[in-house]
Amino acid sequence: MRTFYKKIEIVVIASLLAASISGCGNKKKDDTSYLQFEHVYGNVVETVEIADSEGFYPIDDYVYISSDDAVILSSASDTATTDMQTKYAMELHRNGYNENYSRFSTEDGNRYINNAYITTIALADEDEFDYSITALDIVDTDGYFYTYDDCLKDMADVRNAFPDAVTLNVCGLTADNRDIYEIVIGDPNSEKSLLIVAGMEGPEYMTSEYAVKAAEYYAHYYSDGIFNGYYYSDIFKNCCIRIVPMLNPDGVTVSQLGLDSIGTSATVSNINSWFERDQSKGGINATLESYLMFYYANANGVDLRYNFPYNWESAGNNAEPSNAGYRGEKESSEAETQSLMNMANRKIPDAVVVLRTTGCTINYGYAEDSEVNDKAQLLAEKAADASGYLLNVVSPENGSPESYFSSTSIPSLRINMGSGEAPLSTSEFNSIWNSMREVPVSLCLDIMGK
Repeated sequence: MRTFYKKIEIVVIASLLAASISGCGNKKKDDTSYLQFEHVYGNVVETVEIADSEGFYPIDDYVYISSDDAVILSSASDTATTDMQTKYAMELHRNGYNENYSRFSTEDGNRYINNAYITTIALADEDEFDYSITALDIVDTDGYFYTYDDCLKDMADVRNAFPDAVTLNVCGLTADNRDIYEIVIGDPNSEKSLLIVAGMEGPEYMTSEYAVKAAEYYAHYYSDGIFNGYYYSDIFKNCCIRIVPMLNPDGVTVSQLGLDSIGTSATVSNINSWFERDQSKGGINATLESYLMFYYANANGVDLRYNFPYNWESAGNNAEPSNAGYRGEKESSEAETQSLMNMANRKIPDAVVVLRTTGCTINYGYAEDSEVNDKAQLLAEKAADASGYLLNVVSPENGSPESYFSSTSIPSLRINMGSGEAPLSTSEFNSIWNSMREVPVSLCLDIMGK
């Protein structure tokens, strides 16, 4: 017989709280031993739970055995073992919990298990699944460039092919009239989320290619994929992945296709004048073609890695608009910066990853707060385990998105993909993919505390 406790909710104002609690002592033995009080202080509602006679808080949910070492107990004590058999991924119907143990019903009455041996997310019977790169036929990774148009088509195709797993949002518009997109894998309303930012610097467009390929991969294997015993679908229902695949589409387009790709004549004229000025000052000896190939900035000549509101006054190494190094006229001046910040503010992410090139490293340490850096380190270690990339401790960087988010208590990483100079050779994509394929899902599990 399963035992459940019916929740009785009593709403009391602060001035009557003491009288309400003292009245609980007069309840008869057969009355419910659990009460939930909602203390109303203006607009703030605080919930207080009262444990039952065994010291357990009643609950009605399912948990799953996560370890082969799990032991079922006849009472909430490590010495009170039973001969009840358990197996990995076994489902248990829980009716109570406390800090150390969970209680569940059996035909022979209540039994107990240490919380270290269970998880609230369903587990697969196996740890891995058969993965095939050839099954992913939307994002073509053989092209010399991965353009903004490629990105648009692939995002739409992924969304249309997997509508139950993918949401596509527009979150901004650039100076040269290109939309900035967000791809969401999983439940957009999930309690937790991981934000991944790619395509921030013009020549680093392989980060965009990886980001959209990752979206296709997780959407394609949404139901069948398994990581560390958890199905992708269950992970992403609890912690969605939010991907900005190309934050700086104007800069990417200039780097790939040159001035003919620019839609506004004023921007073309500006870039030409910036090149002539930089060349006349002796800062560069390159041709215009080379200047454009290494065009890190946006259409306004602002380098987004220096435009975020963290010690912005000291950011950058160029005092004027250019193909790289200029922080902008003021902090957060650019549409790309504002779009990313606004998107993050609408749903605060639990962690941020900025994808860059190169070096095969995972950087952390962008916060001034040691507690935030400690959280970032744990995430970095998970990413390193999944990718094989080296950990790299850094200091806060002026104007960077990593330090901006870290300053708002969101742990942030920078993952430098590939080993060559940007723009990376197409031949590097496979090695990047093999290293980075499971990094996002590993970070989601860490965010969930799994």
